Amino acid sequence: MSEPTGTTEVGSHRAAPIVGAGRAPALTARGVTKTYTAAPVLLDAELQLSFGEVHALLGGNGSGKSTMIKILAGVVGADPGGTVEVAGGAEPTDLTRWSAAEARRHHLRFIHQDLGLVPDLTVAENLFIEASLHARRGLVSWSRLRRDAEDVLARFDLDLAPEALVSTLSLAEQTLLAAARALHDVEPGGRAIVVLDEPTAALPSGQADELMSAIRRYADEGHAILVVTHRLGEVVAVCDRITVLRQGRVAATGPLADRTEDDLGSLITGVDAATEQRTARATEPHAGGAHDGLRLQGVRTDTLEGIDLEVRPGEIVGLVDAGGLTGSRVLRTVFGLERLTGGTVSLGGRPLRLRNPGRAMAHGVAYLPGQRLREALFPGLSVGENVLLASLPAHRRGGLLSIRRQRSAAADAVRRFRVHPADATAEVTSLSGGNQQKVSVARWMVREPRCLLLEEPTQGVDIGARAEIWALIADAVDGGAAALVVSSDYQELATHCRRVVVYARGRHVTTLTGADLTVPAIAEVVHHA
Repeated sequence: MSEPTGTTEVGSHRAAPIVGAGRAPALTARGVTKTYTAAPVLLDAELQLSFGEVHALLGGNGSGKSTMIKILAGVVGADPGGTVEVAGGAEPTDLTRWSAAEARRHHLRFIHQDLGLVPDLTVAENLFIEASLHARRGLVSWSRLRRDAEDVLARFDLDLAPEALVSTLSLAEQTLLAAARALHDVEPGGRAIVVLDEPTAALPSGQADELMSAIRRYADEGHAILVVTHRLGEVVAVCDRITVLRQGRVAATGPLADRTEDDLGSLITGVDAATEQRTARATEPHAGGAHDGLRLQGVRTDTLEGIDLEVRPGEIVGLVDAGGLTGSRVLRTVFGLERLTGGTVSLGGRPLRLRNPGRAMAHGVAYLPGQRLREALFPGLSVGENVLLASLPAHRRGGLLSIRRQRSAAADAVRRFRVHPADATAEVTSLSGGNQQKVSVARWMVREPRCLLLEEPTQGVDIGARAEIWALIADAVDGGAAALVVSSDYQELATHCRRVVVYARGRHVTTLTGADLTVPAIAEVVHHA
């Protein structure tokens, strides 16, 4: 692979040569174009990676980042005209002939937003699901599988039991496990190209820092790292170079140098940070009775013990879990997905009989799960069908569903919630991760819920779409809804919540509010919990 020597304009700065001194080129993709149903997602894009560097691929939702990664992984075909050249290859390869097998053969390793874990298999089985070295004469050596799993878990400092089912792990633990699976076969002294799509989206700040430190270490050992992230602080802290996509085109590329988070935000949005208005909304609860909102008293399930919690109408309350699955389980219990064995859940001063999600929905409860593709969306359906699934009875006419009403309502919702592309008939899986999340949020907002249960509502969402989603939440709360948000993004909780309740292994630790509700305060409580 020839080493480019030119310079590239990044914003108003002149960038250094494409490949830093002493850093060998690892991968060069040129002329990358991809079109879906006549709508271009990537347009003549270029990406160049070097060994020994962490390279950030940035852009808003729908900018083409995920499509670029899927093309490099060989799971999505590019339009004719593009090429990819990998270190050690004799010549560039036509991207229309690039495949997953070719990517693997050239030592490309991927961690996608959909982690690809099997919930009903153990940690050890997921780590080595593609390996045959633990099988002899068609039989698996379970003792060797366990030993090797323990070695990998120790190497990545993961406090997980090899025999634990993945379905019992938190989102953070699942993300870390997926990272370990992708990286464990990269041998010391060898060089690989590691691509991570939003690897820290579901992680608390401490665990995210640990993972980013591991990524930095791998680059320092000589590997080429490509990271897609919306957490711009991570880019400033860890990355060497950036490429910014905007509407499918490369808007900027070059060294990070001394750029700040605001600088990166401006490159991504195309709006100067000095003129961009960023407003935080710490909502005031509505006037009314002391217990008019959501109230949990002594709630017990098979996995919860004595949970007391209150969210008033017009209030956003955050819930941080320093260990375990308390937050997720609380949301699932209120939505009728986990059986209540003791205590009471009330809404508007009236106890709820939470036998199933249907009963919860009838009481005005809405639930957005944290696993977007597996739990929040229906991949085989269109955007419009996904939006309307929770409100079909509203589109009946004479006892029958009105197709005309459904189409009109779907088109209106796509416009109202700014889903891009604005096509209600498109497959929901064809959308970017951020736009898929908008669809998930829209499904519940059209019902005008009294209680919002939100798990990681902006996970994997770009800076612009995050603001839009929080604005939708704030609008619902302004209308009298009570919102309980489980999130690992301390900055968002400190910005948008009136109170943040911290739990550790099912035990209430503290509640932060007012001047005490800051990112450092949340992090300190979680660290010492």
